[in-house]
Amino acid sequence: MRSSQRNETTADCLSFEQHEWTSHGICAGVTDAADFFTQVCDLATAPLAVMQASRDAGGDLSAMSTALTAAGYEVFSTDTYNSQLELSACATSTSVTDCVRCAGSGYCTDVPL
Repeated sequence: MRSSQRNETTADCLSFEQHEWTSHGICAGVTDAADFFTQVCDLATAPLAVMQASRDAGGDLSAMSTALTAAGYEVFSTDTYNSQLELSACATSTSVTDCVRCAGSGYCTDVPL
């Protein structure tokens, strides 16, 4: 959903971007924030197309989750309050390999999941 559809301000969007960068980007092994967001957007293109096709067919958040799973994406969280699905960039429904992540503690780790 576009921010304008949810009545978010520019400050809301900037706050979200800052959160994503400080919580996930700074330890992602990228050159800078622009590189991080470019990679995130590139990774999101295909799953967003699956979600859009589901939505165009009248699907709700649950239907989008089902469509993503059927397409081979691992949906690890459904947030109905914010109407969002959380996907892993490196996990599939059958394996988690070569995954580098930020630990829930906020510290960076290069330990595969």
